Amino acid sequence: GKLASNVASFYISRQEASGSEACIGCMDSSKFTGDPEYFPLSPGNSSQTLWTIVTQGMTYDNKPVLDEPLVSAFDTGGPYTVVPTKVAKALHSHIHGSELDADVGVYTFPCDKASSIAPIGWMFGSSSTVFNIHPSQLNLGEAEKGSNKCISAIIPSDSYPIGLIGDAFLSSWYSIFDYGNMRMGFAAAV
Repeated sequence: GKLASNVASFYISRQEASGSEACIGCMDSSKFTGDPEYFPLSPGNSSQTLWTIVTQGMTYDNKPVLDEPLVSAFDTGGPYTVVPTKVAKALHSHIHGSELDADVGVYTFPCDKASSIAPIGWMFGSSSTVFNIHPSQLNLGEAEKGSNKCISAIIPSDSYPIGLIGDAFLSSWYSIFDYGNMRMGFAAAV
């Protein structure tokens, strides 16, 4: 049969709760609030091998951590977000007690300070909207059982020339992959 619309939309539940949903050819308005805000795909991205848009970068406490754009792809299959090392370093410099575990290649932060971390988010295109992640999504769990070090969902890597935005972000925002209009859309997930 034919799809009602050339979109695929995703609702990713938080903290491994049930209820995640993929809606092919549709959007489920019961899974988000407000109107979606849309952003054009990166120039030259007509193949949709990766769905990429230009971001203004990451934010901490609603302020940019670096003042430079970053092309980023969206990955509904991983809990983390991968960004260039300089972005991860700049972001984690704002989180008290955060440190890079060079052996594993991830940042950790004190688990008992997780509730005091200011909002972390993204800005896309030329929009002034800051798309913050739900605070619980930054924490991937203890680095070692019984330790006070929790693993950050923001992973540094220079292996990719782009950012890779995963479920840490997507669980906070209903995401719309609009092939018909060559754009991505986001609305606050319920």
